[in-house]
Amino acid sequence: MPTAKSSSKSSKTEATHLRDSSDPIVIGKVVRAHGVRGHLLVAVDATVAGVIAPGSDLFLLHGRARRPSRVSSVRAHPHGLVVGFEGVADRNAAEELRGMNVAVERSSLPTPRGGEYYDFELIGLEVAGTDGSSFGRVVEVLETGANDVCVAREGRREVLVPMTSRAVVEIDRRRGRIVVEPDALLAEESPATPRGKR
Repeated sequence: MPTAKSSSKSSKTEATHLRDSSDPIVIGKVVRAHGVRGHLLVAVDATVAGVIAPGSDLFLLHGRARRPSRVSSVRAHPHGLVVGFEGVADRNAAEELRGMNVAVERSSLPTPRGGEYYDFELIGLEVAGTDGSSFGRVVEVLETGANDVCVAREGRREVLVPMTSRAVVEIDRRRGRIVVEPDALLAEESPATPRGKR
């Protein structure tokens, strides 16, 4: 069962946030083939990884094309999950799926408890300061082990938003925004500078 996270309370998550509730939710991406029996290494949003289980029905997305796929096997891997899909029996077939997004129906996700959220629900939200300032929109969620950190981007400027009670005043999904205390935000980064190579 997936675990939702609270704002007081990640690997890097770039799950796609789709506003239309009828659209499938992207929870991961096929990185590459794994082994010779058709298995795939899937990088997955940790908050919803539990929905990938033997017998579960997912979608593999490539552009606007949607391929229904049933999971036959799953095992943990240091960089995600090793997943087998019915009908994908060898490495050549697996390689054809490289780079595809892995998605699920929104209805298959358990409803988060009050004050909790899935990472994908934050992607695309506007980040606004209590003083009226704007910091752009959330483009990814970083999992640090201590607390989640949202990356908000506006143009070439990036701001890191720790998801703590000190920094986050309100998450208003209905209005599509996160209200923050500006003085609690972390250092800005340039998107042109790869993280870890500063």
